[in-house]
Amino acid sequence: MPSVNHRENFGPERDPGQQRSAAVAPAGMAGATPGTAMKTKTVFISYSTKDRATAAKVRAALEADGIKVTIDSESLTAGGDIRGFIDRSIRETNVTLSIVSRNSLESDWVALESVESFTAEKYVQGKKFIAGYIDDQFLNRAFLIEAVRRIDLEIDELGKLIDEGTDLNIDTVDLQTIKSRKFKLRNNLSDILDRLRGSLTLDLREPEFEQSMRRIIAEIARLEDPT
Repeated sequence: MPSVNHRENFGPERDPGQQRSAAVAPAGMAGATPGTAMKTKTVFISYSTKDRATAAKVRAALEADGIKVTIDSESLTAGGDIRGFIDRSIRETNVTLSIVSRNSLESDWVALESVESFTAEKYVQGKKFIAGYIDDQFLNRAFLIEAVRRIDLEIDELGKLIDEGTDLNIDTVDLQTIKSRKFKLRNNLSDILDRLRGSLTLDLREPEFEQSMRRIIAEIARLEDPT
């Protein structure tokens, strides 16, 4: 299946009647020229740990083109603060590359990464959010409703555990923190889906993977450095 979506987020707007296409420049990467600042660009890969194989594949493709990658499997130290790692990763990189799947869209941590990346892109020069999908469930009109129902089941279960802990005079701050993140995911999921459906989201499945990565790399090369 070719890359989807409805409004291109790569380069200038096309005529509404013109067919959208995920066609890619040939090998050599359009927009990249030897000796440019291309190799100074940095990318934070946002993904669900359930999709780590794809994340590793994306990382390898970026690093093969000289792009520095921040990814939790390498950059998050043992015992490190996850929230602090996310904030630092978004702040210190040019691009957040989100690997979209049902797993990632129902992950409270990935939702946090997406929302913070949207904010950084809006207010900070030289920041960009790029998405690629490995399943297309997010395009299903019923996905939001179905996902919220699943999230609500998790919230209910956490509520029961918190109540049990309270009855036993146990500190449940960890469970309350998780429940709070789940509520934030629930509240932000519609905005995240709207962003994904309203911009070009590239297909990271085979056989489209190589072409999509070339297009992503070309877009990173065009990204202006902060002044």
